[in-house]
Amino acid sequence: MGGMNININVNHYVDQLYRRLDEQLLSLRSVLRSIESGGYAERGVLSENSPTNIAITRQINSSIAAQNEIRNAYCSIIRSFNDFIDELLAIRKLCSMPQKVDRDIHTKVELDEYISQQISMKAQKIGKDGHLSKPQKIAILGKLKKFLADAVDGYFDLRSTIEHHKGVAQKDIKMNLYHMEYLVGGKPMLLNKPTILKNTTIAVKTAEQSSLIKKGMKIEMTESEIEDIVQTIKLFVAPQIAKQAFTKE
Repeated sequence: MGGMNININVNHYVDQLYRRLDEQLLSLRSVLRSIESGGYAERGVLSENSPTNIAITRQINSSIAAQNEIRNAYCSIIRSFNDFIDELLAIRKLCSMPQKVDRDIHTKVELDEYISQQISMKAQKIGKDGHLSKPQKIAILGKLKKFLADAVDGYFDLRSTIEHHKGVAQKDIKMNLYHMEYLVGGKPMLLNKPTILKNTTIAVKTAEQSSLIKKGMKIEMTESEIEDIVQTIKLFVAPQIAKQAFTKE
């Protein structure tokens, strides 16, 4: 079979990223609520005094447990975002020239499955290729405005710090994000007063926020910061990258 043109729904990969991020955020919230309620425990610890080495349950420090869960969730979130970038690069590569199939294809369903497999394989290959840095990959897809470009750089630097340097910053890391909050009657909604009376005006406020993690600092993150980073990726970074990746200059 010869070459063929390919029609790919990029929004499928955007939606897939959103689902992954929502699931990871929901899982984090569930674990943190469990820690707060006192029902969280570290399991599978072997008792040194047990002749049969039976696994026991050991209570752990709640603040340490919460911070570990937040860090793990953050790394998973950025890993999903990185997978999304690799998928977009794979689609661009696939669309840059006619695709020659390696087997007979008889239906549109078989064609869609084949293309999906090709994108997955190419994305994995791109992910393993160490020649391109994360900023270089995004630059190939399109140019982000400086605030968002700096945000993405900071997100990946922070993940590297957590995964490879025990959470101690090896350089200054600038963290940019969009913070969203509800306004009730023109004022920020108070957590201890969530009730909104009838005919009250409500609105959503979005503001750019920047912070600096200085070299040598130990990384400490909050649930709120994770939520803001996820919203920044979902509402501002991912849509812009997806749009620019397939817009002809």
